[in-house]
Amino acid sequence: MQLWDELAGTAETSFPSFEFVRHLSALEPILPDALVDELGLENAIKDGDLRALSSEAGKKIQDWWRGNDPFPATPLNERMIEHLRRFEFAFDHFVRTDDANRLDDRGRIYMRYGRPTDAYPNFGMEKRFSGTAYWVYSRFHENADFFFLYRQGDGYVLGTPADVLSRDFGGPGLAGLGPTERGQSKAEDVMGILENVYGELAHLRSRHGIILSDLRMQSAPIPLHSYALKVVNDIEATERQAAERREETVPRQRTHVGDELRSIPIALRPIRRLNPEGETTVDVYWSAAARDLQPLDAMRRQLRSSGKQPSSSMLLAWTVIQEATNFEQQQRHEGRMLVRNRGGGDAKLPTQHLSFSLDEQTSQLAVQLDAYWTEMLKEANRVRPTAKVSSGVVRVDSLASLTANPGRLEISDLLPRTWTEGVPITEAAAYPFQAITPSTNLAVEFDIYHLTYNENDQTDYTVEYRVRRSIERSGLGGLFRGDSESETVVETQTTSASRTSNEFVDLDLGDWKTDKPQDVTITVTVTDNVSRQTATRSLEFRMLPPR
Repeated sequence: MQLWDELAGTAETSFPSFEFVRHLSALEPILPDALVDELGLENAIKDGDLRALSSEAGKKIQDWWRGNDPFPATPLNERMIEHLRRFEFAFDHFVRTDDANRLDDRGRIYMRYGRPTDAYPNFGMEKRFSGTAYWVYSRFHENADFFFLYRQGDGYVLGTPADVLSRDFGGPGLAGLGPTERGQSKAEDVMGILENVYGELAHLRSRHGIILSDLRMQSAPIPLHSYALKVVNDIEATERQAAERREETVPRQRTHVGDELRSIPIALRPIRRLNPEGETTVDVYWSAAARDLQPLDAMRRQLRSSGKQPSSSMLLAWTVIQEATNFEQQQRHEGRMLVRNRGGGDAKLPTQHLSFSLDEQTSQLAVQLDAYWTEMLKEANRVRPTAKVSSGVVRVDSLASLTANPGRLEISDLLPRTWTEGVPITEAAAYPFQAITPSTNLAVEFDIYHLTYNENDQTDYTVEYRVRRSIERSGLGGLFRGDSESETVVETQTTSASRTSNEFVDLDLGDWKTDKPQDVTITVTVTDNVSRQTATRSLEFRMLPPR
């Protein structure tokens, strides 16, 4: 985007300063707080002065956008395009009344989450409730609801429904209520306003329904003004708690890009090794469940209504991208495969494998899978994609090189494999999935590098295998006993004439009987008995009970 190129100093400035301020005002709500502070965004927006930005602001914003590209395999950043569309709409409808270059709180929420599932201006009620709005994002998050109240100068500000009272009666707590006739009349107005407001909201959130029930249940033998004060204080406390829950649980931002597509959970294992020249290579293994390639029901209906029919096979396009720390692409690796449409079940795609050298720039990895319905072109004896129906992206960061120092013990990452009877364990298939069961024939492979020779020109090392299981307990069992842990430790000692070794170990899971899910951690520690150096790697799995 040229705007951020200019901030980064990679393009000549052509935008007026107010345009920069507008874009910064729209960007600030979606960025992490730490990055907002680091960039100096708040002062730059408030003062309308770009000199308040840090010198690295443009570059860091570019990096953030690259890291939030939902489909890195495509030439466009769909999330940025969505953001710019939200930007145009927000500045047409949701600006502050005292500064058309800054968004009010409705605009800030719109930039974060887009169009609400439901919007209720003025509660749909009489004129005295004008200047209010209530937005609900029920398809996104159960705690994502926002109440706005108009305030001169600021436009619409974020608050709670109880703030209507502050506007109409002059302050929280309504201290002006009292036992006088006027006070009693005001208390009746307060209760009536609250009942009207929460009556409109009761069907949208359970807490609003509970508040409405409490408003209609005045049975306490206390004066109305005292009861109204108590109700108002209770409501304000409830709404404060709801706002705190929203702040803690609702993500900072959400994109709608790809909502129509089924999300493909990608099982991925990047394994770092050292080649004979001492360079780090990465073996990437990935797969997915076949059922996750199928379209969502809504999209299936849409495709059929447009005349497309389910295909007997699907085209799966894969892209592996090597990225620098700032998410800038360094290398791309692409391929396609035809997947027969065999319906549901637990079938998994054959594990795919790609190797590349880890250069000084690459430190991150992104894998994208895109599945398409196809049609057969008989005259060409090939298939053609007709509609993209599912997609998935997974990223791995911190791909640091292994040490090439021959005086320092090093081991590769641990590669899980699954073996079958009659097949040598060295030929077992790589297993990138995290889920296992007691029937999974699991093995672990890894390499050891830079072992030290003793006085007999032999290497001497010990390998410790430590398997820890944590069983979740629910109900009273979890309350009184917590999680149950067990640990198995096995050691092997080896002497050899080589400074490197390729190790395999198979794990017998058949005796692990449980009807609860288990977290399984496999830790391998290699000790060089000559140099006394150690190196450790771990794997984590989720063991599921047998069906």
